[in-house]
Amino acid sequence: MFVPSKSKKTKPQLTNTQTSVPNNLKTFQPLPSHEQISQRAYAIYQDGGSANGQDQRDWFRAEKEMFAARKHQ
Repeated sequence: MFVPSKSKKTKPQLTNTQTSVPNNLKTFQPLPSHEQISQRAYAIYQDGGSANGQDQRDWFRAEKEMFAARKHQ
């Protein structure tokens, strides 16, 4: 009867140039803070002639711009 030998599983060894941190975490960019988005939304509000009633539109535009800028860094 054939009995396969047990293979020895070894952990991959890291070289001197490798680290245990995944590549996607090496370039991690923190999310924009509430304060940063708020400041940008206020600037959009001012640039738009301080038109009332557009606060959500300004906020979402600020978020969109800040996340797009984060993606391209």
